[in-house]
Amino acid sequence: MRIPRPGHYRVHDDVDDAGNDARDAARVADLEQARSLRRELAAERRQVMDRIGNRSDIIRDGYSTSRVIADMHRAEDDLARLDAMIARIDQRFALQPDDT
Repeated sequence: MRIPRPGHYRVHDDVDDAGNDARDAARVADLEQARSLRRELAAERRQVMDRIGNRSDIIRDGYSTSRVIADMHRAEDDLARLDAMIARIDQRFALQPDDT
């Protein structure tokens, strides 16, 4: 039977603590990066919503209806893409809308 040296476990505990600290720091960095990315995506989403909201102004300015419809389809696609990306970030990092 092998007898552990005195202090043997303490050394491993110190190594484990350092590993935990590094993992915690990495988690905090990942969370901050996720929050930052979510803020950017939310800002881009607001721009898309403004683009959708301005469609009546675009029609009044003389753009063709078919062009406006095509722009709205692109905006709706962008909105769906942004919503999906935001939802994935929220789910992955358990973020709430007020976390941004």
